[in-house]
Amino acid sequence: MIELTFCVPYVSMMELVHKVFQEHPLFERIKKNILQVEVHDVPSLKLKGDVIIARGIAAESIRSLNSGIPLIELPITGYDIVHAIHACRERFGAQKIACIGSSFVMYGVSSIGKAMDVELVAHQVSSEEEGASFVRQAIAGDADAVVGGLMVTKIAEAAHFPAVMIESGYESIRQAVDEAVRTALISRAERARVERLRTIMDYSYEGIIAVDEQGKITLFNKLAGEILKSEKKNLIGSPIGEVLPEIGITRVLETGKEELEGLYNVKDSMISTNCVPLQIDSEIVGAVATFQKISRIQEVEERIRQKLFKKGLTAKYHFKDIIGYGEAISGAIELAVKYSEADSNILLDGETGTGKELFAQSIHNASKRRKGPFVAVNCAAIPEHLLESELFGYVEGAFTGAARAGKAGLFELAHRGTIFLDEVSELSLPFQARLLRVLQEKEIMRLGHDRVIPIDVRVIAASNVPLKDLVRSDRFRRDLLYRLDVLRITIPPLRERKEDIPLLLRNYIEQNSMRMKKQVPDVSAEALSVLSEHSWPGNVRELINICERLAIIADDREIGCETVYKVLDTDETQACSDREGDLFYIDTINSESFAKMEKGILVAALRQTMGNKKQAAELLGIDNSTLWRKMRKYNLDAEEVLFRK
Repeated sequence: MIELTFCVPYVSMMELVHKVFQEHPLFERIKKNILQVEVHDVPSLKLKGDVIIARGIAAESIRSLNSGIPLIELPITGYDIVHAIHACRERFGAQKIACIGSSFVMYGVSSIGKAMDVELVAHQVSSEEEGASFVRQAIAGDADAVVGGLMVTKIAEAAHFPAVMIESGYESIRQAVDEAVRTALISRAERARVERLRTIMDYSYEGIIAVDEQGKITLFNKLAGEILKSEKKNLIGSPIGEVLPEIGITRVLETGKEELEGLYNVKDSMISTNCVPLQIDSEIVGAVATFQKISRIQEVEERIRQKLFKKGLTAKYHFKDIIGYGEAISGAIELAVKYSEADSNILLDGETGTGKELFAQSIHNASKRRKGPFVAVNCAAIPEHLLESELFGYVEGAFTGAARAGKAGLFELAHRGTIFLDEVSELSLPFQARLLRVLQEKEIMRLGHDRVIPIDVRVIAASNVPLKDLVRSDRFRRDLLYRLDVLRITIPPLRERKEDIPLLLRNYIEQNSMRMKKQVPDVSAEALSVLSEHSWPGNVRELINICERLAIIADDREIGCETVYKVLDTDETQACSDREGDLFYIDTINSESFAKMEKGILVAALRQTMGNKKQAAELLGIDNSTLWRKMRKYNLDAEEVLFRK
């Protein structure tokens, strides 16, 4: 919608203006404000709209207000002047006429006088005071009558001096409205262009400053103002050498040569700059500088890495997901929690299947790097000839078959996060040397490139073979061991934490049964005894597999001894009825082993009865008070036992 304000000088013009608007082809798009305005009304006007239309001295007065709204002056055509002069001669018989008005009125007056055989005295005015002065001059004998605008004729008539008002016709009004519409459309398009440019600049990730050929600032965006921290709110017109001398825009103006990727310290911040000259027909007419805080570039880089991290480079496990309450596993968890607060490299010792990656992910999620990526690498699973390109990346053309755009390595993707090097003992000695340099320098170089890339990565390494033994046999570098073995956690094998077996069994059988939409079966005491006696060479990973098999083949509500033998990788053939012990089979019986057994039995009974202490006491064949006493002895809480993993 175009908004036009039309300042009408006299009442009779009002109807004509309405007619012009109604007949205009863009009538539906025009919002019109038609005001009757005389010169003395101008100072009190509250002007609005896209364009203002006014006539004569009123237009001059409105222009002097500097409202910022475009002004179209209603033209007074030669015909309008001729008509007024003719009326003046007919009505008053005047031979010498004073024509008083604005520059639009005066244009071509002398030619009209000659054509009409009348003496015209032209007076150009821009204010009411000037108009009154020339009217007095005409009355004093300078003319027989006066023609002019509303103000001039009113002054003359008040002095009883002959006067005729120059009126605007339909064509003049239509011409002014057409010009106002064109101006409004151009103005709106220009404002839209400026607003687009302002929005682009203000929401750019870079500060932008433009200067003219003299080095004075002609444009700058919001971010530039923030980076410069200038006390002046408006920098337009300020010499760039005073505001930002560090980045050398004046040098670009002098040489005409662009300066890219400069690094400068500005207002206690490191910024990266690009300065380029503006040229028209080989003449330098200014320059533009774009700049960013290095910290901002790092933030953007981190967000890009975050997006990569969201595509799968995540750690989903936490310490609460590690199942077990025995002293061995609890000690390892406690140590890992403490180590997660530091940022040093960690070495995880433990047999295959003990849950080293579970610990690595939990450490990452408890550390200050939790928002960064977690990248897991199985060093034994990647062929030696691909290991370097996978870990450190490569550029286009680095080798036959290399991707056209190159590829970021896993160390690069782990920036600001954690990289987990599983089975690090399998790395060859030459590659160990390359890895050592990365850990020392904290930078990598893509294969086929000559540029180093700084990285900020925490390394968690894992080995199922003691690395010190490999060092003694010259299969692992001692200096690399010292880089990796800053903080060490030994994860106990399952055979050293048998008190956790009932809890682990219950958890994984329940998970698999629910996944297969089957009823969760119980495990008989005899079956639990057999499983507890098993040596578990595959540790928790083997137990998880066994639980899946049990959940699949278990048809009844209880898993018995015979079912366990079907799924265990064992040569045992002894009948269940011949098994010794209720829950654990232990070679040496003492007070400590008895306490572990008794505590395990209590936990199993409480879980089997879903925390119902009365039913648990009945299941164990003891009275309630005995159960309560034993629970206090081992600091057991029914609800915690039931829901603790």
